[in-house]
Amino acid sequence: MTIFKSLKNRFLVLLGVSLLFVACNNNKKHQEDLQKSVIAVHDSVMTEMGTLMEKKTEINKMLTHLDSLKSANPNLDTIQVRTDLTKVIAELASADEGMMNWMHNFNPDYTGKSHEEVMTYLDEQKVKINSVDGSIKTVILKSDSVIMKYK
Repeated sequence: MTIFKSLKNRFLVLLGVSLLFVACNNNKKHQEDLQKSVIAVHDSVMTEMGTLMEKKTEINKMLTHLDSLKSANPNLDTIQVRTDLTKVIAELASADEGMMNWMHNFNPDYTGKSHEEVMTYLDEQKVKINSVDGSIKTVILKSDSVIMKYK
């Protein structure tokens, strides 16, 4: 009977260790998957940064050549054009700054943090980078609209 009890206890300990090992591996997988999804959004936003800079350059060029725009359209209110273009430039700069701030503050070193802390951090970072992505996409569309309006 004691041999049976001893085997039963060993089995339970082995089962507990096995379950703990599986749970730890599962936690690590979830953490890796979440980090990959955060980085995937970052990588997608990085491809939009070139477009954002192109829009900034194009609008700056329009600002420096308002006289040409006025020549092409004598009824153009250049004060309003300057206001609209300057506003979009500021929004483009703000979106760019948002991305730079996110990249500067993102820290993938989780040393000393529990799984729950890491997951909370990554969830927060995913919300932030998705917000940056939305801001960039919105301002690019807005800049396209303003460029087309005055071109």
